[in-house]
Amino acid sequence: MSESLREVNLTPAFLDGLAAIQAYHSQFDAARGRQTSTSIIDFACDIIAPFPQAHPHYPVRQYPERDYWRAVFRREYVLIYRVTDAEISFLLIYGARQRPNDLLLPA
Repeated sequence: MSESLREVNLTPAFLDGLAAIQAYHSQFDAARGRQTSTSIIDFACDIIAPFPQAHPHYPVRQYPERDYWRAVFRREYVLIYRVTDAEISFLLIYGARQRPNDLLLPA
C-alpha cells in the first residue's frame, strides 16, 4: 500500500520539457514519441507517486530551504519533484546528459 494518497501536479515547466522530449523522439518515429511521453507519465504516477521519498533527496543551491526529490527514468531523463502532505508537484524534466546546474527550477 502507498504511504498516503497525494494529488499529482504536473507544472507547466514539466509539461514543456515532456513536450520537447516527445517532439525529439517523434522526429524519428511518431509512435515512439507518444510511447516515451506516456511511459514517463506512467513512471511518475505509478512508480514515484506511491512512495515519493524512496528516491534520492535533491539539494538545490538556489532554494536550500526547500526539499526536492530526484528520480531517473531509464537512465535517460531526470524528474525533479517536490513532496507535501497534499500533493506531489513534478517541477522539471531534463535529459540526463544536460547540466543540471544550468537549469532553473520554477519557484
